[in-house]
Amino acid sequence: MEVITWIAENFIGLFNASAESLMGLITGILPLLLVLLTAMYAVTTWIGEERVTRAVRWAGKYAITRYTVMPIIAVIMLTNPMAYTFGRFLPRTLQAGLLRLRGVVCAPGHGVPSARQRW
Repeated sequence: MEVITWIAENFIGLFNASAESLMGLITGILPLLLVLLTAMYAVTTWIGEERVTRAVRWAGKYAITRYTVMPIIAVIMLTNPMAYTFGRFLPRTLQAGLLRLRGVVCAPGHGVPSARQRW
């Protein structure tokens, strides 16, 4: 009987921990993301969407700026989760490379192979 009680308590405990994690996200990062998204669209509207798109496409034309400058600016301006939206200014064919590189810029440990990894 104690085993069944222990299983039931831990089963409910799993859902309690999940609910606490969800509430942490709702009260923490989601409002921040909404404010960043609103600010990004406000600045884009203020500067002019055509100008912003033209500047980003100019930077996206050249591989050296597309894969060095753009991800760093996206992370600095928009922080980690919002940097994904920076790819909307590029043509569809270039978005995948930018998003992949943005992931490497935000998490450099994932882009470096482990010393134990065998090729």
